[in-house]
Amino acid sequence: KRPIPEMPAKVALITSPTGAAVRDMIKVLRRRRTDVDIIIIPAQVQGAGAAESLAKAVRLLGMVGADSAIIGRGGGSIEELWAFNEEVLVREVANAPIPIISAVGHETDFTLTDLAADLRAPTPSAAAELATADGAQFCRHLLQLDSRMTRTLAKRIEQMRREVQRLETSAVLSRPERFLGGRRQEIDQLSVRMGRAMLIALENRKSQFNGAIGRLEALSPLGTLRRGYSICLNQQEQLVRKASEVHRGDAVKVILASGRLACLVEEVEDAGDAEDI
Repeated sequence: KRPIPEMPAKVALITSPTGAAVRDMIKVLRRRRTDVDIIIIPAQVQGAGAAESLAKAVRLLGMVGADSAIIGRGGGSIEELWAFNEEVLVREVANAPIPIISAVGHETDFTLTDLAADLRAPTPSAAAELATADGAQFCRHLLQLDSRMTRTLAKRIEQMRREVQRLETSAVLSRPERFLGGRRQEIDQLSVRMGRAMLIALENRKSQFNGAIGRLEALSPLGTLRRGYSICLNQQEQLVRKASEVHRGDAVKVILASGRLACLVEEVEDAGDAEDI
């Protein structure tokens, strides 16, 4: 079984595009990670031809650039869920090019697809929870690690400083000409080198932390806005992805990196349907 990526950039959903399951999964994914890209690969989930439709959707995973995928549907009778027991689908899931989570029906429903997938979730909503880590929680974890690292290094430096002070006041070092001769200079050099080494180690750890923060900022939607992009919302506060989703005379909101604009659509130029993400 392959591990499921904790911070995927894109997650694919293989399910019915009109069912409640897909809405639940999108809602949970957006709550946990506002920056994650979601691609829906529509498939028939019950009835004649459903297994072949689902198997075809799994084969498409290698072409959509997703990091992981969820395959599933909401609850139903054993007959309605039977497509997820068909050999043609089970083999495709077992050979999927990316890690895949199976979420078929309710917690008490089990199918062969659950066994072939890299991970089974009891419901589609639970699968969305497992598909990505909570972004805010991940940031808090990084900050906690930085705080612990700083305290540990400071404690270690203080211990070494006290040890040097203890040695300096010991009988051996109080009469260096008698006991150690020229060893005091060597101890001073070692103390300086030790301090430098600890500072270098601290700077390296801080650099690693700053790099992780930079990667998180790169994934943030605010980072995208600062690069000159914007977000367009319709009157229902829904995201506008295509020009065909609005009409002349509609009022829209445009979110920028700094502030918002209230705009009125004067003209619509539709460049053609693009893949829903």
